[in-house]
Amino acid sequence: AKISNNTEMKKRLLEIGSEQFYNDINFLREMYYYKLESKDAGGAAGVVNQLIKQYPDNLEPIFLGLKLSLLTTKKITYHSFRKLALTKGMPAHMIELLDFAFDLLNKENKEAFGRLADIEKNYPWLEYYVTILRYLAKDFFSEDEVRQKTAKKAILDSLEKYCMEVLKNKEPVR
Repeated sequence: AKISNNTEMKKRLLEIGSEQFYNDINFLREMYYYKLESKDAGGAAGVVNQLIKQYPDNLEPIFLGLKLSLLTTKKITYHSFRKLALTKGMPAHMIELLDFAFDLLNKENKEAFGRLADIEKNYPWLEYYVTILRYLAKDFFSEDEVRQKTAKKAILDSLEKYCMEVLKNKEPVR
């Protein structure tokens, strides 16, 4: 259903599977992304809570919660997931990159660009990535709505891929 983009079949399979695979991280990850695609933030939040309960030592569910709070731009939610990420040992550079995105999405451009400068200074191996993020961030504040949407998607997609790679490898991607 995923390969053929048959959303109705995908929905049906996920509903059926939710009873059998309620504790499988791969299935729950798929369910989370389906909920996001369906613009069901409440459903995605429920999946994140289930993942955190079932995998308390895994940083991926916390990252998914941070990602969801980036999309909803709710400060209280973001900061509670951020605090959890810090206590569970999420890499500091990853949290700072997410903080940058959160500032950007909340239209706090001075703070966002300040964070990029801090990231570049504190994590020199990320200079190549910060350069790209800086260009995209400028487009984020463009007058052109298409450029804004493209920049937002590029920033969020690249951050997700980078963070998932860090979590998979348990070390910074250099």
